Amino acid sequence: MSANRADDYPCIRAYGRMVGSYTDYIDGQVELARAEGAPTNAIHRDRDGGWKTTDDIVSAETRQRLGLDPLPPIPVTVAAMIEEIADKLRSSTWLRDRYGLATTGVDDGTMRLRFTTGHTALIRVDVIKPGTAD
Repeated sequence: MSANRADDYPCIRAYGRMVGSYTDYIDGQVELARAEGAPTNAIHRDRDGGWKTTDDIVSAETRQRLGLDPLPPIPVTVAAMIEEIADKLRSSTWLRDRYGLATTGVDDGTMRLRFTTGHTALIRVDVIKPGTAD
């Protein structure tokens, strides 16, 4: 691939346009990608100096906006479920303002929510594999 091709690193270009980057910045990112031999599906350079690629994009909406196919679903894990649920609960202004949510913690598949009222809520998550009794 020529170092001066205008069509190399199309994902950097598309992602840059999508997030509103200036053309000069996008061109600089493409030059950097060429110089560093970034993967051809690179989208941007992260803070640690590595290259994020289209493989790192899990949002179906973002993938669609970039002209990418959606990722196929993968088996769910307790850790993934807990982290997503805990994140939503931590950011709930309704739980904080109305019920006094003070802290959240996660331990071995169980979330512990502590409230300023002195109450504690435990939420347990189990993942049951297909074909097993629930």
